[in-house]
Amino acid sequence: MTPPSFLLFCLAVAALACSQASARIVAMSVSKKHQRPGRPFQVHFRTTNYIANNDQYTIAFSLTPINHNDGKSLGSSPFQVSDIRHVNKRPPGFDVNVTIPADYRFNNATEYLHAAVFGTVGASGAVTVDYFNTTLIVPRTPSPSSASSISRE
Repeated sequence: MTPPSFLLFCLAVAALACSQASARIVAMSVSKKHQRPGRPFQVHFRTTNYIANNDQYTIAFSLTPINHNDGKSLGSSPFQVSDIRHVNKRPPGFDVNVTIPADYRFNNATEYLHAAVFGTVGASGAVTVDYFNTTLIVPRTPSPSSASSISRE
């Protein structure tokens, strides 16, 4: 008869093999802080140097006026969702193309670019959301902020 601890070990290895494992996103940055609506730019996501039992699938982007940032939410004006299921997430990281809609209106010259990264962790598949943000400088326009429809990349 097989010892119970060995059976538990085999079950744990099987569960780990069935779940996803990849490097986890730990930071977000942009190479240029000045961005114009309607023009694509790259957002860099830095990943960890170790592989964890998790996978991150989707990134939602949003903008928020600089004086309304709490750092723990997606922000007030979502505008793009990017599928990262097939992106190589190995360190040092990867880039995602982002375009602020051309008809987007800003109150402030400086806005926070937010990213909410959705994924799962562990054999249970528990859902995770990690928030990142950085500042962007955009042309000031007279119209108040308005949310544009979300685009898919």
